[in-house]
Amino acid sequence: MNETYRALTRRSFLTATASGLIVAACSSGDSAPAPEETAEIDPELRLLEFRFPDGFRAPSIFAAGDRLRAPMVLIESDGFPVRVGEPQALSVTVSHEGEQIFEDTVSPSRSGLSTPYYLLSFSPEDPGTYVVESDWSPTPREFLVVDPSEVTAARPGQPMPAIDTATVADTKGVDPLCSRVAEPCPFHDITLTEALARGGPVAFLISTPQFCLTDVCGPALELMIEAEPDFAGITIVHSEVYVTPAENFSDLTEPLIELGLDFEPSLYLIGSDGIIADALHFAFDRNEIRAGLEALT
Repeated sequence: MNETYRALTRRSFLTATASGLIVAACSSGDSAPAPEETAEIDPELRLLEFRFPDGFRAPSIFAAGDRLRAPMVLIESDGFPVRVGEPQALSVTVSHEGEQIFEDTVSPSRSGLSTPYYLLSFSPEDPGTYVVESDWSPTPREFLVVDPSEVTAARPGQPMPAIDTATVADTKGVDPLCSRVAEPCPFHDITLTEALARGGPVAFLISTPQFCLTDVCGPALELMIEAEPDFAGITIVHSEVYVTPAENFSDLTEPLIELGLDFEPSLYLIGSDGIIADALHFAFDRNEIRAGLEALT
């Protein structure tokens, strides 16, 4: 299967998991929108939806032995994500081959985002099907964990590839260089290759501010711009997702291809040794970004 087809397949999956709903939610701020009149709520129809590929409809990026990071959202019985009055504690259990292997109470993450997400994080030991159950929905959800050899995405613990990303001086045909519409993006002065060569920690963000499509894709670039003054010792580099989105969404920029990604956004946190210390995929709020940057200092 070629890279372009895989990219479109997974991206289509990620943008349609909420009962077929595609929501552009890239505005920043902690406050949620005012509630609108909704249909009568039926708790039996509530769903716990993944905002990551489950491995069945799109290839899994969860490798056995790694610590996975799996954001989830709550879907009300009207089919819309919960954005107002979300539970402050979500009880979840995870089972593998009929045995419960993990249990946790998860708080919502939403600082700077319009839609809160709940982060499932643990270290699965074996490949196979894992079943998630929660006190929000009577419907269990399944996802796959695979052998590390089957994961194409660059993972923590691996060296970060040197990539000559698009810059102001050399856009490499990427148009727009940055789809941020308010003001120019400040993270395109040097390439990722040059940032790594400096020898200090690097934060590499892949996102498309103007074209984020999922309800939790969030204003990742804006949150990085906000955090930058507090992390002067970290070099931040940004890359767009599409080469020419005005023409088509089929051509992905070089970083996604080199890193084995067919989704966005992603934030790679790279130590001074050039090794990937952590990677945040799919959804991450202000608090997760800042915690990741602090861990590099």
